[in-house]
Amino acid sequence: MSDPCDSQQFESACKEQIAYWQRVLRVQDWRIEIEFWPHRALEDNVARTHINWNNKSAVMVLRYPHELGAVEHDWPAGEAGDYDLSIVHELIHLLLKPMDSTQQVAEEQACNILALAIVQLYRAHPQGPTTLSPCGGEDAHKASSPGHYM
Repeated sequence: MSDPCDSQQFESACKEQIAYWQRVLRVQDWRIEIEFWPHRALEDNVARTHINWNNKSAVMVLRYPHELGAVEHDWPAGEAGDYDLSIVHELIHLLLKPMDSTQQVAEEQACNILALAIVQLYRAHPQGPTTLSPCGGEDAHKASSPGHYM
């Protein structure tokens, strides 16, 4: 499948959304870079974050929208392409990791539930900015289940 939109435009939109969500979640003191990896490197994930706790920096790795087909059949409808959910989920890890949870599954469940709640509230707000969808696709923003990262 070919890329349906300009990669630079999509990367720029992702950077804007990350900056926006950093302000909302109050983690703007973190330096976050963004990279796009091929689908095999991300396994079944749409996003993954590599965190350096010593200098409060992270690299958020995302899939391009044209590579979502490799994973979306395993996700609830609309969630694989919902980049707001993935970005918020990854940023919530920055907030929860200091709790030093011994149960990774519990942390993932918390990230899923919080990301879904925050994004739904954000989208319901009449003055909220436009959300990020893969190249204006009509199926974006239909996520309703908090179970996509388990």
